[in-house]
Amino acid sequence: EGPDVAILAMARANRMVVSYQAALYENIVASTAEANATARGHANDAVAGFAEQIAIAKKAAPDSATDIDGVARKFDAALSGACGEVTRQASSATTADDNAKVAQLMNQGCYNGIQDAFAANAEVNKRFVATKDQQNQLVSSIALWTSRISLIGLTLVTTAILVLAF
Repeated sequence: EGPDVAILAMARANRMVVSYQAALYENIVASTAEANATARGHANDAVAGFAEQIAIAKKAAPDSATDIDGVARKFDAALSGACGEVTRQASSATTADDNAKVAQLMNQGCYNGIQDAFAANAEVNKRFVATKDQQNQLVSSIALWTSRISLIGLTLVTTAILVLAF
């Protein structure tokens, strides 16, 4: 649990967004119903993977659940908006002209929705990294303090032994 797990989960969620985007392009260039179905399957797997990683991140960083949900909402907005339309049209497009029209639709809106999800994820991850850095600084300070106290104690004990010996 903690920021390390959340950072990893959010990075994996972003990877699922990239996989979804790749599946959309795969669907756009598909020229058979079977290829379209395969691409839709890849897209569905990516969406499921994204949801799984978001759940892991929320469990690891419950204090940031609202921010993590914001990332999920951005991705969901892309899915239900322009990207959903791209999927619908790409699934039935089998000619080069139809695929070109869908590709244009992809570049007009879906791409921007996906970029919004990336940007939201990056902002959340920046906060997780800052939290991790603060924890690392605290641990380093404690380790330094402990080593100094140990060294002072060892020096005092050694001095006392030497004084008693002579």
